[in-house]
Amino acid sequence: MSKMDSPHCNLKNLKSLQNEKTKAIFFANPNNPTGTIINHDSLRELLSTIPKTVFVVSDEAYIEYVTDGSYPDTIQLQKDFPNLIILRTFSKIYGLAGLRLGYGIASKEIVKKLDQVRILRSLNALAEKAGEAAIDDIEYVEISAKHNATERENMYREIASLGYNIIPSQANFLYLPFENNDRKNFIYKQLGDQGLMVCDLADFGHNKSLRISIGTIEANQKVIDCLGKLI
Repeated sequence: MSKMDSPHCNLKNLKSLQNEKTKAIFFANPNNPTGTIINHDSLRELLSTIPKTVFVVSDEAYIEYVTDGSYPDTIQLQKDFPNLIILRTFSKIYGLAGLRLGYGIASKEIVKKLDQVRILRSLNALAEKAGEAAIDDIEYVEISAKHNATERENMYREIASLGYNIIPSQANFLYLPFENNDRKNFIYKQLGDQGLMVCDLADFGHNKSLRISIGTIEANQKVIDCLGKLI
Protein backbone atom coordinates (compact mmCIF):
# COMPACT_ATOMS: atom_id res chain seq x y z
CA MET A 1 0.00 0.00 0.00
CA SER A 2 1.30 3.44 -0.94
CA LYS A 3 0.79 6.08 1.76
CA MET A 4 0.21 9.61 0.52
CA ASP A 5 2.81 12.19 1.56
CA SER A 6 0.93 15.04 -0.14
CA PRO A 7 -2.63 15.77 -1.33
CA HIS A 8 -1.71 14.20 -4.68
CA CYS A 9 -1.30 10.53 -5.54
CA ASN A 10 2.38 9.58 -5.73
CA LEU A 11 2.51 7.67 -9.02
CA LYS A 12 6.27 7.17 -8.80
CA ASN A 13 5.77 5.48 -5.46
CA LEU A 14 3.07 3.26 -6.94
CA LYS A 15 5.47 2.16 -9.66
CA SER A 16 8.32 1.50 -7.24
CA LEU A 17 6.15 -0.67 -4.98
CA GLN A 18 5.42 -3.17 -7.76
CA ASN A 19 7.11 -6.55 -7.62
CA GLU A 20 6.57 -10.11 -8.85
CA LYS A 21 3.95 -10.67 -6.12
CA THR A 22 1.76 -7.72 -7.13
CA LYS A 23 -1.70 -8.88 -8.22
CA ALA A 24 -3.67 -5.62 -8.19
CA ILE A 25 -3.22 -1.87 -7.83
CA PHE A 26 -6.06 0.21 -6.38
CA PHE A 27 -6.47 3.99 -6.41
CA ALA A 28 -9.36 6.44 -6.03
CA ASN A 29 -9.86 9.05 -8.75
CA PRO A 30 -10.90 11.62 -7.56
CA ASN A 31 -9.03 10.75 -4.41
CA ASN A 32 -10.70 10.57 -1.02
CA PRO A 33 -10.07 12.53 1.22
CA THR A 34 -8.15 15.12 -0.83
CA GLY A 35 -10.38 15.47 -3.92
CA THR A 36 -7.37 15.57 -6.26
CA ILE A 37 -7.23 13.63 -9.53
CA ILE A 38 -4.83 11.64 -11.68
CA ASN A 39 -5.11 13.15 -15.15
CA HIS A 40 -5.43 11.24 -18.42
CA ASP A 41 -1.81 11.44 -19.53
CA SER A 42 -0.47 10.46 -16.11
CA LEU A 43 -2.80 7.48 -15.87
CA ARG A 44 -1.91 6.29 -19.38
CA GLU A 45 1.78 6.54 -18.49
CA LEU A 46 1.21 4.56 -15.29
CA LEU A 47 -0.77 1.86 -17.10
CA SER A 48 1.98 1.48 -19.68
CA THR A 49 4.42 0.46 -16.92
CA ILE A 50 2.19 -2.19 -15.36
CA PRO A 51 2.14 -5.80 -16.61
CA LYS A 52 -1.16 -6.84 -18.19
CA THR A 53 -1.33 -9.65 -15.61
CA VAL A 54 -1.81 -7.08 -12.83
CA PHE A 55 -5.31 -5.68 -12.29
CA VAL A 56 -5.48 -1.88 -12.08
CA VAL A 57 -8.63 -0.73 -10.26
CA SER A 58 -9.82 2.86 -10.61
CA ASP A 59 -12.37 3.75 -7.92
CA GLU A 60 -14.45 6.53 -9.49
CA ALA A 61 -17.03 7.06 -6.76
CA TYR A 62 -16.91 10.84 -7.21
CA ILE A 63 -16.67 11.00 -11.01
CA GLU A 64 -19.99 12.82 -11.45
CA TYR A 65 -18.56 15.83 -9.60
CA VAL A 66 -15.52 16.20 -11.88
CA THR A 67 -15.28 19.31 -14.05
CA ASP A 68 -11.57 19.14 -14.96
CA GLY A 69 -11.18 18.37 -18.67
CA SER A 70 -7.93 16.47 -18.05
CA TYR A 71 -9.75 13.75 -16.11
CA PRO A 72 -9.08 10.38 -17.79
CA ASP A 73 -11.55 8.64 -20.07
CA THR A 74 -11.02 5.26 -18.46
CA ILE A 75 -13.53 3.46 -20.66
CA GLN A 76 -11.47 4.50 -23.68
CA LEU A 77 -8.26 3.49 -21.92
CA GLN A 78 -9.64 -0.03 -21.43
CA LYS A 79 -9.25 -0.61 -25.17
CA ASP A 80 -5.46 -0.41 -24.78
CA PHE A 81 -5.28 -1.67 -21.21
CA PRO A 82 -7.73 -4.56 -20.69
CA ASN A 83 -6.41 -5.07 -17.14
CA LEU A 84 -8.05 -1.76 -16.12
CA ILE A 85 -11.17 -2.15 -13.95
CA ILE A 86 -13.51 0.78 -13.26
CA LEU A 87 -15.64 0.99 -10.11
CA ARG A 88 -18.56 3.41 -9.75
CA THR A 89 -21.32 3.84 -7.20
CA PHE A 90 -24.79 5.18 -6.50
CA SER A 91 -23.71 6.23 -2.99
CA LYS A 92 -22.53 9.76 -3.80
CA ILE A 93 -24.29 12.06 -6.28
CA TYR A 94 -27.28 9.70 -6.57
CA GLY A 95 -27.77 9.78 -2.78
CA LEU A 96 -28.28 6.04 -2.31
CA ALA A 97 -25.46 5.37 0.18
CA GLY A 98 -27.57 3.18 2.46
CA LEU A 99 -28.34 0.71 -0.33
CA ARG A 100 -24.67 -0.13 -1.01
CA LEU A 101 -25.28 -0.15 -4.75
CA GLY A 102 -22.53 0.13 -7.33
CA TYR A 103 -21.13 -1.39 -10.50
CA GLY A 104 -17.93 -2.24 -12.28
CA ILE A 105 -16.79 -1.87 -15.89
CA ALA A 106 -14.25 -4.40 -17.11
CA SER A 107 -13.24 -6.59 -20.03
CA LYS A 108 -15.30 -9.67 -20.87
CA GLU A 109 -12.45 -11.88 -19.65
CA ILE A 110 -12.33 -10.20 -16.24
CA VAL A 111 -16.12 -10.19 -15.89
CA LYS A 112 -16.16 -13.92 -16.63
CA LYS A 113 -13.63 -14.54 -13.87
CA LEU A 114 -15.57 -12.40 -11.42
CA ASP A 115 -18.79 -14.26 -12.22
CA GLN A 116 -17.12 -17.45 -11.05
CA VAL A 117 -16.45 -16.09 -7.56
CA ARG A 118 -19.08 -13.42 -6.94
CA ILE A 119 -21.83 -13.88 -4.37
CA LEU A 120 -25.14 -14.83 -5.99
CA ARG A 121 -28.13 -12.56 -5.41
CA SER A 122 -25.93 -9.89 -3.81
CA LEU A 123 -28.27 -7.17 -5.13
CA ASN A 124 -31.67 -6.94 -3.45
CA ALA A 125 -34.84 -5.90 -5.30
CA LEU A 126 -35.16 -2.55 -3.51
CA ALA A 127 -31.62 -1.47 -4.41
CA GLU A 128 -32.16 -2.59 -8.01
CA LYS A 129 -35.35 -0.55 -8.42
CA ALA A 130 -33.80 2.49 -6.73
CA GLY A 131 -30.80 2.29 -9.04
CA GLU A 132 -33.00 2.13 -12.13
CA ALA A 133 -34.96 5.18 -10.97
CA ALA A 134 -31.76 7.08 -10.15
CA ILE A 135 -30.27 6.48 -13.60
CA ASP A 136 -33.44 7.81 -15.23
CA ASP A 137 -33.44 10.99 -13.12
CA ILE A 138 -30.82 12.79 -15.21
CA GLU A 139 -32.14 16.23 -14.24
CA TYR A 140 -31.44 15.62 -10.54
CA VAL A 141 -27.85 14.58 -11.23
CA GLU A 142 -27.24 17.59 -13.48
CA ILE A 143 -28.67 20.01 -10.91
CA SER A 144 -26.65 18.42 -8.09
CA ALA A 145 -23.42 18.45 -10.11
CA LYS A 146 -23.90 22.10 -11.12
CA HIS A 147 -24.63 23.16 -7.54
CA ASN A 148 -21.58 21.29 -6.29
CA ALA A 149 -19.27 22.79 -8.91
CA THR A 150 -20.45 26.35 -8.24
CA GLU A 151 -20.32 26.07 -4.46
CA ARG A 152 -17.04 24.15 -4.46
CA GLU A 153 -15.33 26.89 -6.48
CA ASN A 154 -16.84 29.61 -4.31
CA MET A 155 -15.80 27.91 -1.07
CA TYR A 156 -12.30 27.23 -2.35
CA ARG A 157 -11.85 30.83 -3.49
CA GLU A 158 -13.24 32.36 -0.29
CA ILE A 159 -11.35 30.08 2.12
CA ALA A 160 -8.10 30.50 0.19
CA SER A 161 -8.52 34.29 0.31
CA LEU A 162 -8.61 34.05 4.10
CA GLY A 163 -5.11 32.60 4.06
CA TYR A 164 -5.91 28.92 4.59
CA ASN A 165 -3.97 26.29 2.64
CA ILE A 166 -7.12 24.84 1.06
CA ILE A 167 -6.58 22.27 -1.71
CA PRO A 168 -8.43 22.50 -5.08
CA SER A 169 -10.90 19.62 -5.35
CA GLN A 170 -12.80 17.69 -8.00
CA ALA A 171 -15.10 15.94 -5.51
CA ASN A 172 -17.96 17.08 -3.27
CA PHE A 173 -15.67 18.15 -0.44
CA LEU A 174 -12.58 20.27 0.24
CA TYR A 175 -9.36 19.18 1.92
CA LEU A 176 -8.02 21.60 4.53
CA PRO A 177 -4.56 20.86 6.00
CA PHE A 178 -3.05 22.75 8.96
CA GLU A 179 0.48 23.38 10.19
CA ASN A 180 -0.02 21.23 13.29
CA ASN A 181 -2.50 18.97 15.05
CA ASP A 182 -3.35 21.51 17.76
CA ARG A 183 -4.48 24.05 15.18
CA LYS A 184 -6.57 21.40 13.41
CA ASN A 185 -8.23 20.38 16.69
CA PHE A 186 -8.98 24.02 17.56
CA ILE A 187 -10.66 24.71 14.21
CA TYR A 188 -12.58 21.41 14.40
CA LYS A 189 -13.97 22.30 17.85
CA GLN A 190 -14.86 25.86 16.90
CA LEU A 191 -16.76 24.70 13.82
CA GLY A 192 -18.52 22.03 15.85
CA ASP A 193 -19.57 24.58 18.47
CA GLN A 194 -21.32 26.45 15.65
CA GLY A 195 -23.17 23.30 14.59
CA LEU A 196 -20.88 22.75 11.60
CA MET A 197 -19.85 19.11 11.32
CA VAL A 198 -16.67 18.50 9.34
CA CYS A 199 -14.58 15.33 9.10
CA ASP A 200 -11.44 14.94 11.21
CA LEU A 201 -9.09 12.98 8.93
CA ALA A 202 -6.97 11.40 11.65
CA ASP A 203 -8.49 8.00 10.81
CA PHE A 204 -7.25 8.46 7.22
CA GLY A 205 -3.71 9.02 8.42
CA HIS A 206 -4.00 12.78 7.82
CA ASN A 207 -3.70 13.89 11.44
CA LYS A 208 -3.42 17.61 10.69
CA SER A 209 -6.28 17.90 8.19
CA LEU A 210 -10.05 18.34 7.94
CA ARG A 211 -12.47 17.50 5.13
CA ILE A 212 -15.31 19.93 4.52
CA SER A 213 -18.31 18.67 2.55
CA ILE A 214 -20.05 20.95 0.06
CA GLY A 215 -23.52 21.66 1.43
CA THR A 216 -26.28 24.19 0.96
CA ILE A 217 -25.43 27.78 0.05
CA GLU A 218 -26.34 28.88 3.57
CA ALA A 219 -24.29 26.18 5.31
CA ASN A 220 -21.29 26.82 3.07
CA GLN A 221 -21.37 30.54 3.83
CA LYS A 222 -21.58 29.79 7.54
CA VAL A 223 -18.39 27.71 7.27
CA ILE A 224 -16.63 30.53 5.41
CA ASP A 225 -17.76 33.13 7.95
CA CYS A 226 -16.66 30.97 10.88
CA LEU A 227 -13.24 30.28 9.36
CA GLY A 228 -12.85 34.00 8.71
CA LYS A 229 -13.21 34.72 12.43
CA LEU A 230 -10.61 32.09 13.33
CA ILE A 231 -7.77 33.14 11.06
